[in-house]
Parts: sequence; C-alpha cells; structure tokens
Amino acid sequence: MSSPPPPPARRLVALGAVGAAVAAFVHAGLYLLARRPEIRQLAGDEITYLEAARRLLVGDPAPPELLWPPLYPRLLAALEAWAARRRPADIWHMAEVELVQMALLGVAAVCAGRFAWHLGVGARGALGVAVGVVAFPPLAAFAHYLWPEVVHLALFFAALVALAEAGRSPDWPTPTKILRRGVLCLLAGVLLGLALLTKSLLTGFVPVLLLAVWLEGFYAGGSLEDADSEASSAVRRGLRAAVAPLVVAVALGATVAPTLVANHRATGLWTIADSSSFNLWVGLQDDTRRNHLDDRAWDSLEAYRAVSPDPRVRRDFARSEVAALLEREGWVAVAWRQLSTQYFRLFHRESYLTDQLPSGLLADAGAGYLTAPGPLATAVRLACWGLYALLLVAAAWGLAGQRLRVHPTTDPRVVWRWVLVAFLVYNLLLFFGLHVKTRYRVPLLPVLMIWAAQALEVSPWHAWAARHDPATRRRLGLGAGFAAVALVLAFGAGW
Repeated sequence: MSSPPPPPARRLVALGAVGAAVAAFVHAGLYLLARRPEIRQLAGDEITYLEAARRLLVGDPAPPELLWPPLYPRLLAALEAWAARRRPADIWHMAEVELVQMALLGVAAVCAGRFAWHLGVGARGALGVAVGVVAFPPLAAFAHYLWPEVVHLALFFAALVALAEAGRSPDWPTPTKILRRGVLCLLAGVLLGLALLTKSLLTGFVPVLLLAVWLEGFYAGGSLEDADSEASSAVRRGLRAAVAPLVVAVALGATVAPTLVANHRATGLWTIADSSSFNLWVGLQDDTRRNHLDDRAWDSLEAYRAVSPDPRVRRDFARSEVAALLEREGWVAVAWRQLSTQYFRLFHRESYLTDQLPSGLLADAGAGYLTAPGPLATAVRLACWGLYALLLVAAAWGLAGQRLRVHPTTDPRVVWRWVLVAFLVYNLLLFFGLHVKTRYRVPLLPVLMIWAAQALEVSPWHAWAARHDPATRRRLGLGAGFAAVALVLAFGAGW
C-alpha cells in the first residue's frame, strides 16, 4: 500500500473537497431557483443575445450592430445546434448552456488560482481563490445567465496565466523549452483575441499586458555580463524579451482579423465593436447611484438606432450628443456628477443575482426570479451582501499590503502585482465616463479575491502585534482607508 499524503496535502484535499461541495450546493441552488416554482424571465441584453443566436441558427443574421462583439451569440447558436441534435425540444436548451458555462467558470477558477500562485500566494490561498471564483453567488450566477461574463472571464484569466508563464525568462537553453514558450505566447494571443471578441472593453488594457510580458522577460534575463558592456547587454536583453509580446500581438491580430475585415466590408469601420461613443453618451446621462434605477439606456438605444442604419452616422450622432452635453452643463459639473455616481454604481452591494430576486429592480421590471419564495429571496440577498462586504474588506487589506517596491530582478512577480493594480485603475478610469452596471465589475472580482487571499495569509493578530513597526502601521492605516472607501461605495449609495 502507498503511504498516505503528508498532512499539508491532506488538508489541501480536505479544503478542496469542502470547496467543491460548497460550489455544487451554490450551483444546484441557482439551477433550481431559475426553474422552481416558475422559469426565470430573461433580462436586458440576455434577450438581445438570444435573438442574435436564433437568427444565426436560421441563417438570417442581422447587419452588424457593432454595439455587441460577435463571439457570444455564435457560441450560443453552436450550443443550441449541438443540443438540438442530442435532445430535440421546442424551447431553448438552457440546461446545456448552463453546463458549458459552469465548466468555463471552473476553467476561470483554476486559472485565477494558478495566477494567484504565480504572484506568490500560497497553496491554500490559491485554492481559496479558485473556490471563491466558482462559488461566490453573485459571480457564479452568471454561469446560469445569457450574458458573456463567464466566457470572457475564462478567456481573460487563461490568457493571464499563459502570459505570466511565457514571460518568465527569454533565455531558454533547449529547443523544447523554446517551443513551449512559443506555444504559450501563441495561446495567450489567441485567448486575448477571443476575449476581445466576447467583450471589447479589454482592448485598452492589452498594451499593459504586452508591456508586462516584456518587462518580466527583460528582468528575468539574468545579470549583466560586465560593466563595460552594460548598455549593449541591456539592449540584447530587451530585444530578446520583445520576441514574446510580439508573438502574442501577432496571434491576437490573426484571431480578430476576420471580424475586423467582415465589419469593414459591412460598415466601413475597422473594429470589433463600436460601443464606446454610445456608452459614453449614456454614461454621462446617468445621475443615479444604482443601475436599473431610472435607467435611460434603452431609450437612448432607440434614439441611437433611429438616427440611421449606418454605424458611422450613429457614432457621429453619439459624439455630437456628448459634445452638446458637455457644452450645456460644463466639464466641471459633469465631472463632479460622474465622480459622485459612477463608482457607487460599479461597487453597489446589489448584483444581477439580487436585482432579479423579488423586490429587486430587475424583478420589479418583470425579469428574473419573479416567483421565488420571499424568505428564500431574503436569505440569498443577505448572504450575498455579507460575503461581498467580507470580500471588499479583505481585498482592501491585501491591496494595502502589496509588495510593489521590490525590484523585478529580485522578484519578477512584482510585475504582475502591478498589472493587477493597473487593471483596477484601468477600470476606474474607464467607468468614470462610460455607462456602468454592476456586471461590469465581474472581471474585477477574481482580482479582489487574489488580494483577499494575500491578506488572509498573514495573521491579523500578527499584524496587530507588529503595529508599532512604521511600515506595518502604514499598511494598517492604508488598509483601513481602502476598506472604508469600498464599504461606503457598496453600502452608502443612499447617503
């Protein structure tokens, strides 16, 4: 008989089993909640994606709308065609879609845990991140909806893992390792391209990822040969390190090129999707601190579509409306309104899960879990609020404790720690102007979980015992400040 695994391994297996049980319970509950006692009613863009998929199935795709990237409707159409061959039915095969999206959520969980481990989070923390991604109810619920959030999340974090592994060292001593690195770069580029074809908001962040791959490769390239050749050695290292991001960029470009060409032929625009002008116009009109409340998006969409069938004319119309609004109200007034509303909307305690429960805003509009029992809806809502508050507080402490001043030569992982900080900043800048809904924070949730795992790996009692150390005191104060801001944004919208 083989010897039993050492205690740490047994504990990890036990924790993994508990996490799997919790995830199974959450997803089984969400599956049943959407069907008992009545079927959940689709909401918002779910209807748009479903209609687009149905048109593809009958061979009658509409002209490119360009507000939505094309990959998700095609995935839905492919799943429906596959399911219909296996199990004919008169209604949409929602169960098959949910199963595939749950599998993709599992991929996102594994990749997020792996990326956390790459950043230096321990095995238990990485496992906690993976369980959090697959079992946190407001995130897990998207596996049961017809929105592309889970597909995008799986592609994005799989790309992050491939990029982190590919950028480690430009000096591969064997052909096998050179081939492995090349495959990782190609895979990362394809995954990023598919992520952009699912949700194009990531486009502006791609250069940051390519820069991170280059920096990690540059600093992991070894020490300089000698002082006399320092400059030439740095140049050679820089050129070697540039190969990886170049391969990633080429693979990404090849992935999105067919869509770019098709959209150019149909509309004259070289783009995957062209929603930024419209979303900026709607975002500058948002004056409430909660999405779905006095939402003007659909009215604005009707006005946008009524202008012209030409996407270029529509884009110019939205830009002219933005310019007129800024001229009418003034830059200062608009900026203050955005600052006082957008981040409350982004980090609000409500989610697409709780908004679809009875008394939620989506449920009040006739969508979601309309017939769910009141006590069950209250319990789910309170659980989501409590878990979200804990996540925000732990992530705030983890962010405050980041080791960001370490030189990359000493610890190349610091490059990817900066990438996560940059990703948060990128989203804050992006949604300062664009229309905001709580589902747009979904890509940020695994990042918050990684920071939370980093915070929980350090005993709070140990940190408090070391509170007289100046560095620890600064981290404690910064963490408390971050946590207070996060909780105010999540729970203080009515103040």
